[in-house]
Amino acid sequence: MRRSANEPIPFTLAHLSDPHLPPLPAARLRDLAGKRALGYLNWTRNRHKYHRREVLDALVADMQAQRPDHIAVTGDLVNLALEAEFTPAQAWLESVGTPQQVTVVPGNHDAYVRATRHHFADSVRANICAAMPAADGAPFPFVRRRGPLALIGVSSAVPTPPLMATGRLGRAQLDALDRDLAQIVGRRGLPGAAGASSPALGFAR
Repeated sequence: MRRSANEPIPFTLAHLSDPHLPPLPAARLRDLAGKRALGYLNWTRNRHKYHRREVLDALVADMQAQRPDHIAVTGDLVNLALEAEFTPAQAWLESVGTPQQVTVVPGNHDAYVRATRHHFADSVRANICAAMPAADGAPFPFVRRRGPLALIGVSSAVPTPPLMATGRLGRAQLDALDRDLAQIVGRRGLPGAAGASSPALGFAR
């Protein structure tokens, strides 16, 4: 049976968030200064009980068995943004799917402290390069076309003082986002626009 021009194209988007990948690697005392000290205490006393690798692995296996058309991962991949956390996070992301199959944006824990706040973008560069990055070369925002969807990734992940988990996009991302949305509307339309055919989904943390 031929699909009509106005009939929606079936598309399954799976969404994973906040894996907080365990185990936490051994940390040097100097790495636990400031905000990381509180985060380390919270992890060792409480959070490690809930962020269990065997549970996460079971969830990922079940998701992959459903054969989704695309997967969105919306931070937090790491916990304290220790340098030693990012290579395992990259390996885990590769086990979830290829850069063409997985869209990822950071969470606040991925930019936990200033010293390593850019490590996330470096560790997932293959995923970002598979998208359409901002015209100025910045990693965010980016646009990915997948089936009938336009996936837009932005990042509100910024280092914050202890006991705070707020985020900020900033003027540069907002301006670039305006341009991206205008291009999407101009090329294929958004729901409610004349000739609309490509819903846009935004991902941010």
